[in-house]
Amino acid sequence: MVKTITNTDDIKGLNPDDFKQTTFDSSVDYDEQFELVLRNYSTLNQWNIRLLDAQEAVDILLLMTTIVIREYNVNGVTDYSYYIRDYSGQTYNLLNEFELNKYLYLIYNALECRGCDPAKLYRPVIAILNGRNKKRANIINYNQPPHYLKLFKNGIFDLKSKQFFESNSKEYNDIISKYHYIIKPTESYIAPDKQNKTKRELGKSLLQSLSGNDKGIRLLLSQVCFSVIEGNGRNRYLFISGQADAGKSTFSNLLYSLAGKRHTITMNLDSISDPNAINRISSSTKLVLGDNLDNLAKRTKLNGKGIQNYKALVTGRALSVPVKYKPNRTVQTNGVFVQMMNDDSTFYEANEVMLDRTVLIPIKGKNYRCEHKHDEAIAEVSCKLDKYIRPLGNCDQEFVDEFISEIIDTVDYFDEYSIPEEIEQLKDGMIND
Repeated sequence: MVKTITNTDDIKGLNPDDFKQTTFDSSVDYDEQFELVLRNYSTLNQWNIRLLDAQEAVDILLLMTTIVIREYNVNGVTDYSYYIRDYSGQTYNLLNEFELNKYLYLIYNALECRGCDPAKLYRPVIAILNGRNKKRANIINYNQPPHYLKLFKNGIFDLKSKQFFESNSKEYNDIISKYHYIIKPTESYIAPDKQNKTKRELGKSLLQSLSGNDKGIRLLLSQVCFSVIEGNGRNRYLFISGQADAGKSTFSNLLYSLAGKRHTITMNLDSISDPNAINRISSSTKLVLGDNLDNLAKRTKLNGKGIQNYKALVTGRALSVPVKYKPNRTVQTNGVFVQMMNDDSTFYEANEVMLDRTVLIPIKGKNYRCEHKHDEAIAEVSCKLDKYIRPLGNCDQEFVDEFISEIIDTVDYFDEYSIPEEIEQLKDGMIND
């Protein structure tokens, strides 16, 4: 149980390192109380703690919350990013002024902090973090979960073993306590015995049509979906080529929803040299999605910086990117890079090393419009797809859940894309000297 503190002198001048022992019974789990406090700040009122000054409120904030630090090394310089645990206790949000003020305002209301300004309290927190006093700030090193342990709203799916661990099971709790998830799930896993067969079959029909009934392309498209779900690009830039009515927009909208709005960046290949464009990429980015390259970009000339960025981003290396009037920002992601295009692109001033990191996938689908005039069967399927697959990640969530569940249930885990030889040879025409 939480002890009641009636004398404010018990808190005034309190050594933060003793806060846990002073405030909580040793028999009560610290993390359990943390979640209790954050979910219902009125619990703090039960302590009868009053008249805290700003620094003491900051100390309590840092001791009540688990802050993890993720370190990058760019050109020999260490760059730090901080994450703070969210209310669920399962995932972490990037620590910024908004997140800090949210927690500080909670403490401000609960403790009736005299003289506290929640809009300014974050500054001493930043000062402590900048000093990197890990003991005082209760900072622990970021322990990134493996890509194959996919977090869902209702549990964790092991993409390698195909095992699903329901929320609050022993296996689930062991994983959550070991790793720090910084991507909050929006989808649920649906077991095969609980599936909506109609929606699953519709997803299968889409992939079958996009592949033109070609087994090799069908597997490759399924692996692309698998990679986006996992957020693991496997060190390749994926170019998906097809005619104007081949279904690229439908597939693009589906990929957007598989990654989720918060984890998708739209960026064409011809912007890869632009610092403003790539500065939108973060460690939580699962998909970098390019729409069709315009006519001028079909012959894309990548300068030295563009080629350097291409190689670094696709292979998950950290980039030091300039920001106007601010220090350089570290950009790094292990996500999937996809570029949609009507015709095959030609690259100038590229090289074989770059081409080795490129996968060209031709799709051969039908015109996915509800008013298809030549094939009633296609029109019927297209009307259903129009209902479930919508732009900007606004797809029907149950359809997305079923599609994700089908893909991870049926696609074997892989380290390299399964590229048929005839598809691999298509890349030969992508470089123009």
